[in-house]
Amino acid sequence: MNEKLPAEIHAQTNRIKALNTVKQYSYLNPDQITGLRNNLDSIAKEIQNLIELKITKNNIDKIEPFRQQAAAVANIKRNVLEKLEKTANSLQELQTKLEEKRELSKLIVEDIIPKGEDLKKYINRLKTRGTLYKHCKSELTWFNAENSILYRTAAILENQYNQCNQAKERLETVKKNTPNNFTEENASSMNLQLCRDISTFKAKLIPLINEVQTLREKYHEFEQQQEKTKKAQDQVKSSMNILINNLQSELESKKTKLTKVINIMSIVLDIFILLP
Repeated sequence: MNEKLPAEIHAQTNRIKALNTVKQYSYLNPDQITGLRNNLDSIAKEIQNLIELKITKNNIDKIEPFRQQAAAVANIKRNVLEKLEKTANSLQELQTKLEEKRELSKLIVEDIIPKGEDLKKYINRLKTRGTLYKHCKSELTWFNAENSILYRTAAILENQYNQCNQAKERLETVKKNTPNNFTEENASSMNLQLCRDISTFKAKLIPLINEVQTLREKYHEFEQQQEKTKKAQDQVKSSMNILINNLQSELESKKTKLTKVINIMSIVLDIFILLP
């Protein structure tokens, strides 16, 4: 037991020295790995030669097990070095990709996510646009209701105007139907009767004329108001369309950038999971 302890301590000391030597290298390049592999092969060959020499001196015919053991040790070391080489290359590649993704993620996040005063200004701008949208929508609803009322008023005025034209046509018919037996003898009586008829028709016509004049004025006002309403509606619709398009474009842009960030973060998480 006492003889084994110094040997084990010596082996552990050599192992610690070897690990410290490997630790000094942040990354083993192919030349260094090839050199280590050659050194291991040389050491394994020397060990095998020493074992063969020792067996030859002692005349012990057990060289084959030692050769197999030395070959197994050499294969194990070679496999360890190959695995170490692959792991180092994979780690270096993953670290490079991770650093690139970190830089890209940092640039994208800083670009699309406002902070501090910019975030407050962005929120206030959204609130202002929302208030403006609600106001324009309410005003557009009022204009639509007013437009319906004006259309009904126009229909009523057109009906009254047609009635006035019909009354005028009836008056023309009365004039054409004047008796043919109009003579100087009965002129006085017919003139008196005609004056009475004219007075009657005039009394009936004056309200119609006044009503027609009023209807014309109302119709003119209606046309002007309808034109103003149409212009206001066009302006509101145009501003609403512009606002909606801007909001949709901004929303699509934010969605696209956010999707990119999510994809990048997913890739970063996958890389962290793959890391040993």
